[in-house]
Amino acid sequence: MENITFIYCDTYEEAITNTDLVVSAVTKADKNFVADKCFKQGVTVIPICKLGFQNCDLFFDKVFTDEIEQIRGFKYFNKFKSVANVSDVLNLKKKGRENNEERIIVYNYGLGIHNLYFAKKFYELADVNDVNYSYPKSKYFI
Repeated sequence: MENITFIYCDTYEEAITNTDLVVSAVTKADKNFVADKCFKQGVTVIPICKLGFQNCDLFFDKVFTDEIEQIRGFKYFNKFKSVANVSDVLNLKKKGRENNEERIIVYNYGLGIHNLYFAKKFYELADVNDVNYSYPKSKYFI
């Protein structure tokens, strides 16, 4: 994959600013990770947990989800500019990205298969043979 670059960042701002795709697996956050201005036009954000990204709900152009009913209770649900099920986009019932400036956030909570697919791809890109992993003993772990 020639058009993908992985870099290490020391701050959330450095990781998110000018990034085309943000995938987050953080499960606990006490506040939003970055200010609105850090999310460039055209960014797609895919958080496994919505914490840390609630500010996006107020100004992103589109929200996609695997099931609207499961996110209806989100704090800013009634302020989404546009919300649609991913399946409706794939079946051409709703429009997906319409231009390169749209900011899109994707809340897919019910499809664990996505998590497994992306984890497999990241593992393959890491080009490692053996990884020591310490299984969690509590709800939140690093």
